[in-house]
Amino acid sequence: MMLRAEESENRRELIESAYKSGEVELPSGSFSFYASGALNEELGRPETLRHWMEIRVPYATSADLGVTTENAGADPWMMGEGEFSAHIMIDYRPKSWAEFAGETLTDASARD
Repeated sequence: MMLRAEESENRRELIESAYKSGEVELPSGSFSFYASGALNEELGRPETLRHWMEIRVPYATSADLGVTTENAGADPWMMGEGEFSAHIMIDYRPKSWAEFAGETLTDASARD
């Protein structure tokens, strides 16, 4: 995050250089949750969204962790294999808003 404020065409190289010099520490084992979807103006929320969780494991490989590098949808898989940005993706798939929010169809219909 500290380096995001710096403008650079080679941001990845900047971050890796800062890590190797000891200027910053890379998070290992940190966990993030993301959700994104196009807003439906009429509903005031997305109809569907894609959600996922990530666990950061800098420089790990799929062999180290026993996961594939192919998008496995609901199963864990790895992105950035062997790089400082390596991370495990968990449950990367689209869901309806009702499914994501834990609503029944009756709940969602009543609110809409």
